[in-house]
Amino acid sequence: MKYAGQNQEVTVRKAFEGATKASKGRNLGHRDNTLFFPIVTNGHWFGFAVDFEYKVFAFLDSLLDENSQFHLATNDRLIDNFIHLWEVIISQNHNFREFKPVCPDVPKQNTGSHDCGVFVMKLMETWKPDVDTRTIFSRRDILNIRILYANKIYFYNQNDADMSLVTDFYAAG
Repeated sequence: MKYAGQNQEVTVRKAFEGATKASKGRNLGHRDNTLFFPIVTNGHWFGFAVDFEYKVFAFLDSLLDENSQFHLATNDRLIDNFIHLWEVIISQNHNFREFKPVCPDVPKQNTGSHDCGVFVMKLMETWKPDVDTRTIFSRRDILNIRILYANKIYFYNQNDADMSLVTDFYAAG
């Protein structure tokens, strides 16, 4: 979002290369690809999605709407920076000017809560342009989603932390 030249290009290049690896051999920019960028600024998380099939730039925000001062001030800059960096790093073969910016209705968090990061993670997992994510989850589900994510991270097969405190909690002894 704050692209300021060559120094940050290296960071973005690594992110695009990582996305390429995560796409399991498919080239980025194919119809079935959606790129998600979790973004935090001033302690607030929101998602930026680039959907190649529906040709949309989506701003996924559980707190602020598209008419907020924040989005009015940043959305165009974020899109312009994405397009510039894509053309420099990946290719100039996409006509991103055909893409439409959208701020879809998504589940909203309570004002003053600190759940925007969990919302962004769940939106990156569930959002598609033709799906209303409000039918999939709501703010009432966030505590359970937070626990689910914590368990997935804690019990991830490559986590080499000592898990005996949890796994042996009910062991006889």
